[in-house]
Order: sequence, then structure tokens, then C-alpha cells
Amino acid sequence: MKATIHLQFSLIRAALSTQGAQKVNPCSVRFLRITHVLYAVTGLLVFSSAALAQVEPALPGSVEYGLTTNNYTWVLSSDPISVGGYVEDLMSDYRAGQPVGRGEIGMVTATGWDADYNEMAATVDFGRDYSVGIVFPELSAVEIVPIPEPSTLLVLLFGVLLARTSLCRRTKPAS
Repeated sequence: MKATIHLQFSLIRAALSTQGAQKVNPCSVRFLRITHVLYAVTGLLVFSSAALAQVEPALPGSVEYGLTTNNYTWVLSSDPISVGGYVEDLMSDYRAGQPVGRGEIGMVTATGWDADYNEMAATVDFGRDYSVGIVFPELSAVEIVPIPEPSTLLVLLFGVLLARTSLCRRTKPAS
């Protein structure tokens, strides 16, 4: 049994070391690795910039619709909730009696103590002539930021990869 395995390894080694055996081009292996990494990075960029699906999309006239149509997005912030700031309604999917298309993002128009709930609350204007009082634990402050344009660095990376590929093809080892 050992002799058979040893013979098989010897035959394989001899076949690979012959003149006609294919040799692996290290440039092509590196290119494949870089290509796989590039696919992963591109996928992450696509998923990171995709907006989360909503049950009710924001309609024209809402604060959220105005932001998204003007190429703005929002990120959660640790800033305190204050008048003039933007907030996200964390419980919007569970509230009854909301107008259709109000969105999840609104602007704080007033803050104060809510004696009924025994905690701070804010009056939030969601646009479309709809303002409502919401307690602070159900809100999260957000920062409004412009949506980044496609990066020129990503285009540059593709150019470098193409140039590298053409160089690897020119410098193939002679058979």
C-alpha cells in the first residue's frame, strides 16, 4: 500500500517537473486574490449605501422625503435631542394613527417635561402638516450628512488592477 502511494506521488512529481507541464503564473494568482477582495469591497459598498426598506415610504412634503431627494442621508448621533435638531422615530413601525408617508425622520420644534410619562419629550415635525409629541426614549438624534459620490479612488483601483494585469501578461515566464 505504501509503495503504491509512493509511486503515485513519484509519478505526479515527475509529471509536474517535465518540460510540458503547466506552471502557475504568480501574477494571475495575485490578480485572482485581488479580484476577490475587490468583489467583497464592492459588495460592502453597495450594501452599506442601500437604505433600509420601510413599511411606508416617505411621501413628498415629509422631512425624510426632502432629505433623500436632495441627496442627504442620516447617521445616528450621540448628540442630545434639542430644538432644531433632527431625530429618528425608533417606534414608527409600531405607532397607530400615523398619516401615510410621514417618514421616520423629523425636526424637533419643542422639548419639555411630560408629566404623564414622567420623562422628557419632544414635539417633532415630520412635515406634511403633522407634528406629534414623542418621549425621548423613543427618539434618537441623527446627523444629516450628504450622500457620498462614487469614489474616484475606486476607479483608480480598477485602473491599477488593469495595469498590473497587462504587466503580468507581458512578463510571462518563457517555456
